[in-house]
Amino acid sequence: MRNLIFILIAIVAIQSCNQAKDHYSIQVDLDDTEGKWVRLMSLDDRKYVVSDSVFAEAGTPAVMTNSVVGVKTMYLTVEDGQGSIQLLIENTQYDITGNLESPVIKTDGKAQSDMNAYNDELKYIMEIYYSSISEPAGVDPAAVPIPNWLRSTRSITTRDLRSLEYHWTATLHAG
Repeated sequence: MRNLIFILIAIVAIQSCNQAKDHYSIQVDLDDTEGKWVRLMSLDDRKYVVSDSVFAEAGTPAVMTNSVVGVKTMYLTVEDGQGSIQLLIENTQYDITGNLESPVIKTDGKAQSDMNAYNDELKYIMEIYYSSISEPAGVDPAAVPIPNWLRSTRSITTRDLRSLEYHWTATLHAG
């Protein structure tokens, strides 16, 4: 009988730990947000739609609470701010600190935690990559000629940038 009671208590404890939350809560404490609107936007029918917004008071973090079905990609923006923070929103708790350029996102949600781990690994890989293509000492980057195909007025693509990087690196190392 005693074992049966312990088993039932264990089942109830496991069940209560695994219950899905019915809403998300985002606590935003970014630098330079006092007195500005903080917006959570989503992309619906190829248009950005404000899903939630809150006015950030001085000295207190801005808190947004709502609910979503499943996992939804949303973007956190600040009024008059440059850029946004991409979030994978699910019904869980989020704490966002830092600034728009380098936010610190703490959450117990699996999707956002996986994306945070991916971004951290990508940052590490990019640091290694950029350190490997550093310019040689004593070379003036302004002295490297710009190819004619880059002088056109058309939009520059990622392929163009990669080609320019190859051209620039080859020119520096050849000279």
